[in-house]
Amino acid sequence: MILQQGDPIVAISQPSHSWLSGQLARVWGNERFNPFEPFEPICLAAEQHDVGFLGWEREPALDPQTGLPYNFDCLPEAMHFDLWARGISELKPVCWYSALIVSLHFCDLCQRFHHASAKDPESAATRFLREQTRFQQTTVARFSRDPELKNAVTTELLEFHRTLLAVWDFLSLQLCRGRADQFRVPAVALAANKSCDMTVRVRPNQIVEVDPWPFQPESFDGRCEARILKGPFVDEAQMRSGLEESDQITLVFHFVPAKAD
Repeated sequence: MILQQGDPIVAISQPSHSWLSGQLARVWGNERFNPFEPFEPICLAAEQHDVGFLGWEREPALDPQTGLPYNFDCLPEAMHFDLWARGISELKPVCWYSALIVSLHFCDLCQRFHHASAKDPESAATRFLREQTRFQQTTVARFSRDPELKNAVTTELLEFHRTLLAVWDFLSLQLCRGRADQFRVPAVALAANKSCDMTVRVRPNQIVEVDPWPFQPESFDGRCEARILKGPFVDEAQMRSGLEESDQITLVFHFVPAKAD
């Protein structure tokens, strides 16, 4: 869950945030920013990368420090890895290639933001990386024999697709957080082994200016859903009841190219 702190508190579920990521994927690509293939599996990976959080979002845990549901980046580490692993597992029966890209994405996040050490082979981070690396290796070997997918599992293309998912995830996350009027998206993939930095400005009325412009249409709307929380809450039962009874709203972001200064 992503919490926009304020009065009122706006709560966006992880799956709804990933829905916005999927909307970005579906309009990605133009003369400067290379399109991607296979299109549908990668769009599905973007849209469903947080599917493992669905059960948690229905019955979230209370953060005793805030009296609110845990913000996603404050979840206990072991719980975070369990939710990531669950999502990858739940994607496999839908699209194995999507699960592979999500696994690569979460392993990158794990290596950047969590602690995995050879000195502690049973830490939650180390176990997660070990299990996902095994899955990735067997999956790449399997697809290397598949006439339709063998060209999509080269090291270069897998990194390109993983980087794209990271960009869509980060851009969606920053907008859902609602913390900054301007932010930078680093290392946005133009093509395999080629990238640039991107600047995003959020104007009044949720107008999102993007520079450089990576999308196909001249402008478009992206959306996710949120709930209005009246917390903090005294216990988990009250918090879950309050979430169930909360008002629901739709957040609409109007994406446009940045204006020349």
